[in-house]
Amino acid sequence: MQTPLEKLRVLETLVEELLKDAPEENVVVECMTAAGIPDSKDPIDRINKVLLALNFMESGKEIE
Repeated sequence: MQTPLEKLRVLETLVEELLKDAPEENVVVECMTAAGIPDSKDPIDRINKVLLALNFMESGKEIE
């Protein structure tokens, strides 16, 4: 089980990767799995799920 700080670091890495012009697919999939976020091939859906995960971290909820 990850601590909130560890999960935040994974999410930060994921955001940085997703914002690249050509994100590395293996890094994205690995980070999404580590953060417990369901993967999607749609880049808009991916960033939306990551932002939701960051928001839920603040409120103490989990992403579905």
